[in-house]
Amino acid sequence: MKFLCLSLVIFTIAFSNAQQDSLTQIGSNTYNQSIYGSHEITDYFKSVSFNIGAGLFIPQGTLQDYLGISPLAELNLNLPLKREKSIDLGIQFIIPNQTREFSYVRVEDTLQTESTFMFNAFLKFKVNVLSPNKNSRLNINTAFGVSSITTDARNPNFGNNEDDTKYEMVTAFLISPGLEYELRLKDDSVIKMGANLHYSPYKIEGALQENIGGIALIPKLSYRF
Repeated sequence: MKFLCLSLVIFTIAFSNAQQDSLTQIGSNTYNQSIYGSHEITDYFKSVSFNIGAGLFIPQGTLQDYLGISPLAELNLNLPLKREKSIDLGIQFIIPNQTREFSYVRVEDTLQTESTFMFNAFLKFKVNVLSPNKNSRLNINTAFGVSSITTDARNPNFGNNEDDTKYEMVTAFLISPGLEYELRLKDDSVIKMGANLHYSPYKIEGALQENIGGIALIPKLSYRF
């Protein structure tokens, strides 16, 4: 819960900075290099876009001993900055394909448990590195955030504290570099194809008796409204 609250604070600060950065350009009558051409900014919020996507969570290394290939859904808000940069505020939902139980250590006992749900919240920094034509571009990106796994182990303290969850959770920081290719369609919507490397050392939580790994590949396809 502390990690989730921290991520929300980071997202709020990033949004405020991005908004201020772009609005400063408006006040100085400068021009913004948009995704597909130069145009004068008259309203920053018109350049903000919403994206939905789907993909796969493909465990690598030790993590694939516990999880199989799992479906993933993503929602994100893109906030353009200047000089071909932008920020994404995103969340991912994963339905884990559990193949092996892992040990969850509590003060009074140790349980063999399975994951029931995974949630990633992140702030992604993107930079355009190649624009072959006005309708396509290639971006590199790096995301920072948190990754949480909800288990099927019930929390014995649930109800005693408002911050307690019904089921035990494992939470760790997330780092996710990647590439993304964008293709603009005739109706000005955008198709995005990309892949990211997911790194989140879940054993750092301290509740896990064994190292279940934390590396996965995430290929995905998304659509921008």
